[in-house]
Amino acid sequence: MQHDPAKILELHVVIALGCLRRTTIRSYAGRGQSRRRDLHLIPSMAEAVAHHVTSSLHFEKDGAAVILSRITRHIEVVLQSVSDAEAREWAGIDANQRDLARNAIGSRISLRLQERYAVLSNRRSAIVPASGVWCGLPSAESD
Repeated sequence: MQHDPAKILELHVVIALGCLRRTTIRSYAGRGQSRRRDLHLIPSMAEAVAHHVTSSLHFEKDGAAVILSRITRHIEVVLQSVSDAEAREWAGIDANQRDLARNAIGSRISLRLQERYAVLSNRRSAIVPASGVWCGLPSAESD
């Protein structure tokens, strides 16, 4: 388990990029039916990545929490700056090239977010069962 928020951020971004629908990636890269890059897909792609990342990480700037739309906007900027060749590699058939392109895009997204915001892990609160509730643990007391 990673404890460094920067590594966790990069890992979550790459996983989120990998979870995008294949048809979306192919259309974004210009490998779909139209053979033209569909850049109008960038906001929905960025929103999906931002939702995935913010489920386990918290972003702050000067001690104040950053809203989701700001994070989404930075992801959009990086996705707009992806070159045609790199986008085509990401949508390609060769899995090695596809993974390299996805990892490169993911590292640029995480670097941009780290430059602008402090990345913190969301700590999950410990769940303590209420008294009188059986939680599956064997007890020494017999009822």
